[in-house]
Amino acid sequence: MTATRSRQSRRWCAQLEGAKEWSTKYAIFNANIERLESSPMWRNLLKSKRCIMPVTSFYEWPEKGKPPLEIFANGGHPFALAGLWSTWFDGGVRRESFAVITTAANDFMSAYHRAMPVILESKDIQKLWLLEGGMDILRGFECHLTGKPLADKIENVYPDRSDGLLDSIFTPCAMLKAFKQWYRSVKTISLTITSEEYLNGR
Repeated sequence: MTATRSRQSRRWCAQLEGAKEWSTKYAIFNANIERLESSPMWRNLLKSKRCIMPVTSFYEWPEKGKPPLEIFANGGHPFALAGLWSTWFDGGVRRESFAVITTAANDFMSAYHRAMPVILESKDIQKLWLLEGGMDILRGFECHLTGKPLADKIENVYPDRSDGLLDSIFTPCAMLKAFKQWYRSVKTISLTITSEEYLNGR
């Protein structure tokens, strides 16, 4: 039997697990690595609701109002960001949302920001994170980053969509491309993979 892989739409910004409605108070898009084991928001998700976000790059803004720096890892090949996801309810309808795990910036990123996403380059490490987890994976990751300035402002390169869904151009890089610019219209992310989906071959 050949397993088929389907997509489950998830909203960026994790909510408290089991929340009965969307709350801006608990809409958290970054999960700081130092709080994962102690925070009521994250500690249970860390045990059973891990996910990855396949990406090709992410962005940082060295200068406010100017085009961002597009940042690559894994020799320019796709990689994944480590994350956690939660379940909440919208009028009784089950929804899912997620957050990116962040850590202290490495030497490359420290020139632009104090933090950076946890990057999982190899498929073996991605699989290990999904199936077994462990803080050692998050703390011990290694990556070599390079950057290239974007030619124009992000909103000009990737215009907002009126339906609030990510266009195909966003799909492989759905996470950190332009939160401040397009979050107001981007409501769902198609490409996240959870441990459950990995095990089910989805």
